[in-house]
Amino acid sequence: MGKKKNRRILYNTEQRADSPIWLTIYADLMTNLMLFFLMLWGLTKVSFEAYTEATNSLNKTITQQERKYETKKVIPDDKSGGYIGYEAVSKTNTDVQGIKLVLDSPILFDLGSSKLNDEAKSQLDDIIAYLYDVDYRAVIEGYTDDTPIGKNLGFTSNWELSLDRARNVVKYFEEQGIDPKRLVIAGYGEFHPIFPNDTEEHKKQNRRIEINIIYKESI
Repeated sequence: MGKKKNRRILYNTEQRADSPIWLTIYADLMTNLMLFFLMLWGLTKVSFEAYTEATNSLNKTITQQERKYETKKVIPDDKSGGYIGYEAVSKTNTDVQGIKLVLDSPILFDLGSSKLNDEAKSQLDDIIAYLYDVDYRAVIEGYTDDTPIGKNLGFTSNWELSLDRARNVVKYFEEQGIDPKRLVIAGYGEFHPIFPNDTEEHKKQNRRIEINIIYKESI
C-alpha cells in the first residue's frame, strides 16, 4: 500500500476524461504563439514610430540647410553694402520659420523722402527674385531716427514717414508681380531704434526697412 501511495501520477484519465492531454498541450502552444506575435507587433510599431521620427528629423535638418543656402543667394556679395548686418543675415539669421533682411534706409530713400531711388529698386529686385521661389508671407516695416520731421517735407511725424516708406516698398513689390495678399506693412517711426540716436552713424542705421519673410508652413 505504501508503494502505491508514493507512486507519481502523470495523467489521471478519470479526472480529465473530457480534456485529452494533446488538447491541453495544443492550447498552451497557441497561447505562446499568440504572445509571441503580440510581442513582434509591439516591436514593429515601436520601430515604425522611431523610423517616422528619424525621417521627420532628417527632413527638417535638410530643409534648414537648404534655406540657409537659399538665404545666402538673396543678397549678392557685391550688393551687401546696402544691408545692415549682412553677414548675420546670410549665415545665421535663418531657420524653419523665416528670415529677416534689414535694409539701410539711406540706400533706398533720400533724407526725409519716402520715394524709392534707382539704387533701391536694384536692391529690392534681388529680394523679389527670391520671393518668386518660396511660399511665404512678408512683413515690411519702416523705421526712422528721432530727428523731428520737417512739415515742409509733407509728413506730420516720423511715424507717417516710416509707414509711407514701407508702403512704397510694398507698392514696388506689387508692380513686379508679387501677390499683395502675401504682404503686410507697418511703420514704427523712431520708437524701435537698434542703436541709441547719439551719433550720426547710429541715426543712419536706425533709418531702415526690415523685411521679415515668414515661410507659410510656419504660420
